[in-house]
Amino acid sequence: MCEQNEIMVSVFCLAFNHEKYIRQTIDSILNQQTSFSFEILIHDDASTDRTAEIIREYEHRAPGIVRPIYQQNNQHSQGKNILHEFMMPLARGKYFAFCECDDYWTDPDKLQKQVDYLEQHPDCTLCIHNACTVDTGGNRTGVVHPVEHSGTVSCETVIRRGGGYCATNSIVAPLERMRDCPPYVREFALDYIWQTYLASCGSTYCFAEEMSAYRQGDAGSWTARMKAAPEKYEAFLRRLHRSMAAFDEYTGGRYTETVRAAEDERYCRYYLQAEDYQKLTVEPYRSIWKHDFSAKTKIKILLGIHCPSMLRLAERLRGR
Repeated sequence: MCEQNEIMVSVFCLAFNHEKYIRQTIDSILNQQTSFSFEILIHDDASTDRTAEIIREYEHRAPGIVRPIYQQNNQHSQGKNILHEFMMPLARGKYFAFCECDDYWTDPDKLQKQVDYLEQHPDCTLCIHNACTVDTGGNRTGVVHPVEHSGTVSCETVIRRGGGYCATNSIVAPLERMRDCPPYVREFALDYIWQTYLASCGSTYCFAEEMSAYRQGDAGSWTARMKAAPEKYEAFLRRLHRSMAAFDEYTGGRYTETVRAAEDERYCRYYLQAEDYQKLTVEPYRSIWKHDFSAKTKIKILLGIHCPSMLRLAERLRGR
């Protein structure tokens, strides 16, 4: 354990036009009950609303704990890796946690529980927990439950289940692992890339307790943007393929079969989203949707393959 005056956890918060939610985010972090010190690094990416003003309030209220980075020009739009280029060089913690400024933590003992586990299990390089999802109004809409019971999780599971396997705001991990990460992790600022990297470095532990809330439903969210522009999603998949090929090489081919299976599943869902039903008639995609997809989705695919005019009529009647 760190000395009393040393920082144990650096909490990374990304903010951009989050004036509606950021108070709840910061309060949920400041309300953590811990036996150690932590800091909150907030990167405001040139917000055009009152986000920066609100951050300044907290900077004055909790000096030395709330440590902001204010940008004059938007860095994300310039392709900058905000975490590695702007936040990690300032971080002083042994571990890092993550909470975007429209999400929040729900358990005041979250950090203490996860740090206690990490301190007792130095082989653990990724510690996560169950979470709930909420809409833009804060109403509970679902869950992100990697596990039913607390326990270790295999690296294969993290790879196979994709970026939605755990809520990003559930992660606590050793900061040095991210500072020393291979180049491919830095080149693609994607949660899934560094989740799989961290999982491959040691063991992964997941608490079954819900300790955070992940907000969904924003029209500007990544999922909404990808659904509106399938060609962008295809470009994303190609880039992800290159990164996971680098991961496979970095890990000495230990997870080759799992990496390939996960990619097949992603492309299967992409072809469904793009309504390219003929691609779903060939292997391995045919076996994937027949085995894994819901009955409703299977019917849609079969109609798309054999009776596309009937599918179009059904969707018009449904008011798609």
